[in-house]
Amino acid sequence: MAEEPPPKRERFKSIIDTLVNAFTSSVVFTLFMSLSLAIPVAMIVVGVLYLKRCPVERYIPIYLVVGGSFAAFQILFSIGVRIRRYKHPLDERQTRNNPISGLISAFLFAWLITGSVWVYSVYADVTTSDKSSPFYCHPGVYWLAFCLVTITYCLIAIGLLFIITITFIVLCC
Repeated sequence: MAEEPPPKRERFKSIIDTLVNAFTSSVVFTLFMSLSLAIPVAMIVVGVLYLKRCPVERYIPIYLVVGGSFAAFQILFSIGVRIRRYKHPLDERQTRNNPISGLISAFLFAWLITGSVWVYSVYADVTTSDKSSPFYCHPGVYWLAFCLVTITYCLIAIGLLFIITITFIVLCC
């Protein structure tokens, strides 16, 4: 007797799983992760250099330093896990999700919300030209923080839209 082919939904799910696993476990993804360290490093450098240059909201440079530090740690931790998995592919301990990564992600999400409050609450008042104003914030500090917060929310929205679309396709096909 010939085996029946799996239902369309199972085949589609299998294809998606294979593509995601192939991409996230590849050398290209590891290189992408390494290059993405540039953003957290820039956050740390700008935040430290201009720590006292944002009187309108003194926590914005701190937001950059702390967020950049935790993001860099998470990227380096993720690269370390990938290297360990590559060197020891059959080690069962390497296949489990690590709770440290989950805790860092949860912290970074909460930190994003906190930073959003600090950055967006002064948007109407901030000035980046008059250094003597109490509403001054160094343009590099403010606009880096503003752009990173905004881009992060956009990427979250795109990711959620992608997940919803894939879920809809899987459930309807």
